[in-house]
Amino acid sequence: MDEINWEKYITKRTPREKSSEPLISINRNSGRVSINSAACNLIVGCYNYNYVQLFTGTTNNTIRKVRIQFIDKYEDGCIRLCNKKQSKNPSNGAAFHCKSLVNDIYKSNCQLEKTSRFKTELYPSNEKNILVFDIEKIDGNYANAIDTATVSYTHL
Repeated sequence: MDEINWEKYITKRTPREKSSEPLISINRNSGRVSINSAACNLIVGCYNYNYVQLFTGTTNNTIRKVRIQFIDKYEDGCIRLCNKKQSKNPSNGAAFHCKSLVNDIYKSNCQLEKTSRFKTELYPSNEKNILVFDIEKIDGNYANAIDTATVSYTHL
């Protein structure tokens, strides 16, 4: 039997840098909506909220904007907000699952990649607990795909 020559394998994948830009990522397959730590930092006390209420802004039955309002107590139609965990360690950021919203976004915007990132900002109102993102204003170019790490979620 020939002797095996072992060589170190160098991966071409670069480590993912943390973004200082507020971003929201949506994943078509899982229905997961992830809010990065920079976006969470826009909301005072973000990690103290337990739920989100979603609103869609549409024109001609096409979703153009999504508004995410962070709320303390359960209300009809709200969704449980989760803290992100990576490899069982707490990670900054938050997430929720809403497959129906994600499906509707992809139906309205079929050119989106499997996972897409959107720039987000604080919604201009008296309340300081609302984020908004524009479906047409995707991180840099239209429908950039991102390389997602394995992330699990636990309830707050």
